[in-house]
Amino acid sequence: MNTDELKRRFINGCWAVIDIRDELSEFDAEYGHTMEKIADTLANAMNGCDGTVADIMGEAADAISGLKGGSAVHMWGGWFSGMADAAADKFDINADQLKKMFSAGLKELNSLPGKSERDQTMADILSIAAKAMDEADSEEGLFEKAYASVKDTVLDVNTYPAVSFLQGMAEPENS
Repeated sequence: MNTDELKRRFINGCWAVIDIRDELSEFDAEYGHTMEKIADTLANAMNGCDGTVADIMGEAADAISGLKGGSAVHMWGGWFSGMADAAADKFDINADQLKKMFSAGLKELNSLPGKSERDQTMADILSIAAKAMDEADSEEGLFEKAYASVKDTVLDVNTYPAVSFLQGMAEPENS
C-alpha cells in the first residue's frame, strides 16, 4: 500500500468519526465536538503531508497531541504516537509493517495511565482489530477484517469513534 492509499484510508476513518458527532454528543455534549476536532485535525495533517509513512504518522501524532480536549485527545494522540514510532520510513508499506504499526500504537495506548472506562473501551476495540489484522495474510482486506471483527463484537457501533474510524478505513472507495 502506498502513502496515498494509506492516507485515503485514514482520512475516510476521520470522516466516519465526524459523521457520528451527534450520536457521540448525546452521551456527553463535549465528547462529540472533541472527537470531531480530533478527526478534522487528523484529516488535515494527513492531507498536508507528502512524505513517507513515518513522516505522515509523525505529523498526525503531533497534530493530535497539540490539541486541548481531555482524555480523548490523550488517547488518540498516544495511539498515533505509537504508530508513528513504528512506522516505516518508506513510501510503500506492506501488511507486516501495517500490523507492526498498529500493534505499536495499541501498546502505547495501553501504557497510558489514568484511562476512563470509555478510554479502556477504545483500547479494547483496537485490541480486537489488531488481533484480526494479525490473522490476515496480506494487506488486501486487512482493514476490512479489522472492522468486521469489531463490528461483530461491539453492540452499538455508532457510539464508539474507534469503531467508526475502522469502518471508514475499511471503505477506501468513499474517498
